[in-house]
Amino acid sequence: MLNLQDYTCPVCGKPFAPGDDVVVCPECGAPHHRECWKQSGRCAFAASHGTAAQWRPFLKKEDDDAWVCRNCGTVNPLGSPACSKCGCAFEEPEPPRPEEQQPPVDPAVFAPPYTPYGEVPSDGVVDGEAAMDMATFLGPRAGYYLPRFQYMEQSRNPLSWNWAAALFPVEWLLYRKMRRLSALMLAIFLVLSLPSLAMIVLCAQTVVSDPDALRSFLSRGEISAESIPVWLLVSSQIASFLSLSLRGVMGIRANDWYRQHTKRLMGKIREECPEPLVQRYALAKKGGVSVVSVVLYLIILTAVFAFAGAAAILTYLA
Repeated sequence: MLNLQDYTCPVCGKPFAPGDDVVVCPECGAPHHRECWKQSGRCAFAASHGTAAQWRPFLKKEDDDAWVCRNCGTVNPLGSPACSKCGCAFEEPEPPRPEEQQPPVDPAVFAPPYTPYGEVPSDGVVDGEAAMDMATFLGPRAGYYLPRFQYMEQSRNPLSWNWAAALFPVEWLLYRKMRRLSALMLAIFLVLSLPSLAMIVLCAQTVVSDPDALRSFLSRGEISAESIPVWLLVSSQIASFLSLSLRGVMGIRANDWYRQHTKRLMGKIREECPEPLVQRYALAKKGGVSVVSVVLYLIILTAVFAFAGAAAILTYLA
């Protein structure tokens, strides 16, 4: 939209003021005072309509059809070979460096200090996706995952060890926004923890109800195995083994599951946001990590244990 105060009427030469009755030419868009238009009966620039000299609004630096001279700063129409003021030749702008991309991506992710899986160039392709776009989606520690994803694609080997996923499976999944899998993993670990929880409750009841068991527990830290059913001991051992095995599976397969999650969401974002810049911001928003999810999970977990402990103490005192 024209800011009329930047222009003058081509007929009377007076600048436009707020409240002036103004008409614009339907051919070129040149503004005129209505009375001036009536006097001349046509556009003051009618002779140049359809030519390169046709009237055009002032260009601004942010306009898509303009370029700024690197020598004098004059704004020129896109397509003109040289600056209209100083004659400096037009040059194509250099593509932005990785650190200048929007949203910004740390260039260090494409040159990690050491990785046995090789480096990934910033203009490369990883598993069918542009490395820059994938780095935008991955967010923190993209330099760790990009080479591994590239290795998995090239070697067709889905196995790659991830210590964080093995030691903190639910927390890692929440952190990487794999919420459905984190809910499933949490449910499995809760089921596997039931035998151990049952043993703790049974031992607590035994200590509270049996003075001899309490003295044995206080002096030697032991409780008679006779107070615990064999099936519960066996179940607890099996559950512990399965829990440890599940952590091992997470450590081996987590990177591949994350790679599949990344490709699926990136494909969905590409379909929903075809415009490149909007797409990159969508990748950064829907990808990345979620510290808030991990903090909320830990708060809830702490509250549950605190509530259970308080309930046990109140039961003992009663």
